[in-house]
Amino acid sequence: MAYSSQKFLLDDLSKTLFPMQTTKILVESGFDKLKNYGKSIAYDPEEDGNFLPQKRVNGIKKGLHLRRTIKLDPVAEVFLYDLIYRNRNFFKAKKKKNRLNFGYHFSNSTPVSSVAAYKEFKDNISINEMWYEHYASFDVSSYFNHLYHHDLVQWFDERGADEKDVQAFGKFLREINSGRSTDFLPQGIYPAKMIGNDFLKFIESSGQTNCEQILRYMDDIYLFSDDESKIKHDFLLIQELLGLKGLSINTEKTSFDEKPSEEVDEKKIKLLRRRRRVIFVSGIDDEDLWSDDDDVIDQIDSDDVAYLKSLLSEEHIEEDDAELALSVMRDNTEEVYEFLENILKDFPNLSKSFYYFCNHVEDKGFLSELVSNAIKNDVIPEFQLFWLGVIAENHLHGTEKYGEILLSLLNHPSATIISRAKILEIPEKEFGLVEVREEILRSGQSDWLSWAAAVGSLSQKKSARNYALGYFMNGSKMNKVIGEILKGIKD
Repeated sequence: MAYSSQKFLLDDLSKTLFPMQTTKILVESGFDKLKNYGKSIAYDPEEDGNFLPQKRVNGIKKGLHLRRTIKLDPVAEVFLYDLIYRNRNFFKAKKKKNRLNFGYHFSNSTPVSSVAAYKEFKDNISINEMWYEHYASFDVSSYFNHLYHHDLVQWFDERGADEKDVQAFGKFLREINSGRSTDFLPQGIYPAKMIGNDFLKFIESSGQTNCEQILRYMDDIYLFSDDESKIKHDFLLIQELLGLKGLSINTEKTSFDEKPSEEVDEKKIKLLRRRRRVIFVSGIDDEDLWSDDDDVIDQIDSDDVAYLKSLLSEEHIEEDDAELALSVMRDNTEEVYEFLENILKDFPNLSKSFYYFCNHVEDKGFLSELVSNAIKNDVIPEFQLFWLGVIAENHLHGTEKYGEILLSLLNHPSATIISRAKILEIPEKEFGLVEVREEILRSGQSDWLSWAAAVGSLSQKKSARNYALGYFMNGSKMNKVIGEILKGIKD
């Protein structure tokens, strides 16, 4: 497939916070239908439709802190990927030698790897820490949640976008958030990261900064200089520039000339080096980033395994050690079986990393017991419920507890529309899921539950699913478009 906005979306989907198979199937089978419907909403004044208000969802960060964002429906998602891809010439790397911005741009019409860009950013930090006597590091507090709708529309206009695209972008942002002017930009998807990254270019473009070097990766900013007064000047200036956009820095993540409080021992350095190969910055392994030489120096031996197990045996496991285990123990999964239940319970924000670890667990019976026990907790964050559903779909089919796990996730006290939709889209004909989907489709509702139920109905014979899709398609124009796509899919 030649690179296109369709491939842009499909390549990025697995790296997002809540990658629905519903979106994947619809984009693969009916991209043009979704794109044309979105364009008619955005550009056709005679079209009386609107972009739907998007579903509010919560990822999760360290310490049970929620990462509030929205999950775009298939039409809205296609619209945004296509809009940014068509305007890809605005998102090219332009680096001044002493004002470097990393990541989230196109190179030869394809998006650059966020993993590679982040590694380059970290390498430059290390180099500049050696070159300069002073530095400051900080980031923008809840950056995406505080962007202002009209600022982004103005930014797009100033970048030189076509007037119709600017107006369509403004309509899109306004309607997906029911008219609210902040907290509207979806997190975790590449085009939104491109927007967020490019919007902050006013920092390194400012002619008023004095530091010898400024590095930025999205909203993570580093200032370097041999003159401490220049650091203080630019730190205050950047706060003023951010304030003009209603943004402020995160005081808890601000540091000046801060060095590590203790040295990392050699064994941990070796394991961290190994971890580079499976870093989850982009959500999936990026094996092509590392040289063959790394394979030689990064092999894990029995001493490394014993060292890591000693870290996991501590009364209170550190989150960084838990993530390290999930990253580097994929060839030795049995060695950490005894610690997985606590990792799953204590670190729900590592659920996506846990899923990738599960790709290497051969004992599916053990894995089903682990997931079954985890679901017994009354309070489970939405992000973890979703990824437990992904684990069940991809790894637990055929295990004794598979049906019980699916129904428990579907009916869990903490279940949300998105976590339930994850179960409904699984092409499973047993355990009463056909009847649940049919009831939702007959209601004619137009939301993630109905779209996922429609996709899940592909497991049924065409005549049976088309009958149910008939009721579904009467619910809304969105349902009609989705129904037409699904009816066109061959058994």
